[in-house]
Amino acid sequence: MKMLVFIFVLVLSLTNAAKGFAAELEGVKMEESLSLADKTLKVNGVALRKVSKFGIPIKVYVAGLYLEEESDDGDKIISSDKLKHLEMEFVRGVEKEQITEAWSEAVFKGCILDCDAYKEALKEFNSLMGEMRKGHRMSLSFYPDHLEVDQKGRNPKKGSIASKSFAKNLLAIFIGPKMFSQEVKNSLLGKK
Repeated sequence: MKMLVFIFVLVLSLTNAAKGFAAELEGVKMEESLSLADKTLKVNGVALRKVSKFGIPIKVYVAGLYLEEESDDGDKIISSDKLKHLEMEFVRGVEKEQITEAWSEAVFKGCILDCDAYKEALKEFNSLMGEMRKGHRMSLSFYPDHLEVDQKGRNPKKGSIASKSFAKNLLAIFIGPKMFSQEVKNSLLGKK
């Protein structure tokens, strides 16, 4: 009987310790939900972004996609005017030049909307980037008519990009038809 009580107490304490966190990946905890513009968004999926150098996978950041309503349809999420939020925590250091090059390449290759007109918004977006170190976070909040960036790196920066099409193109590089990683897309969409 004592053993049963001990197991029950252990399970209960582990459950309470995990409350509020939807997932933990690579030591990074993503909250179960967050508030954005008076709405509650729930985590839809969590992914690890890796890049390959000389055939060796290098872990870069853990990302969590938050939505008003869960969905596994990337195109539907991108086209929706509902609020969306992407939270990224870096698991290694990345220089500003590496970050801006990566964004520029990904947006260019993954563009789905107004592809001739995204360059000015991309330039503005990249001006909000900075050096990131392990444990630093960056968040992207997707509103119906703009994108808000909150980069909490070594030199924190915040800003807003007033381009609906750029916001959709940026989200598309994670979950769209020409995304940079099928593994990241599947994980953010809650698919295994």
